[in-house]
Amino acid sequence: MPLLLLLSLPVLIFFDLQTMLWVGERIGIFKILALWVVTTILGGVIMRRKGFATFKMAQEKWMNREMPIRALFNGACFTMAGALLLVPGLITDVLGVMLLLSPVRAALYRGMGGYFGIGVDDYRNRQNPPPPRDRNVIEGEYTRLDD
Repeated sequence: MPLLLLLSLPVLIFFDLQTMLWVGERIGIFKILALWVVTTILGGVIMRRKGFATFKMAQEKWMNREMPIRALFNGACFTMAGALLLVPGLITDVLGVMLLLSPVRAALYRGMGGYFGIGVDDYRNRQNPPPPRDRNVIEGEYTRLDD
């Protein structure tokens, strides 16, 4: 599967540039360049902001003794969307924008859940949530010295 993705990358780039040239002939070179600049900036901003937000959300879930699978999956989708928006081309821009849409991410999460084993832990966390942590209890080990 990774080899197939790697081999399809040059094909995607070829069709992406052909689409960009075709649309550029129709709407004009300056409009297509402006679109390219805007999507590149948008991709960088998304990768930066959503990356930090995802890290923070995953850390909060981890501190509450929950598996941050969904947060990490969404973060991976946002990172991929930002990377696709950074690449010049219209097909990659459309794919990047699609990854930003919540219903598309939810469908991908459900579809890929069985493949990666995700979703099962989310179900277990809902059915048997971890007990709340008492912040006044300090756990540790001890040895009696008077015996």
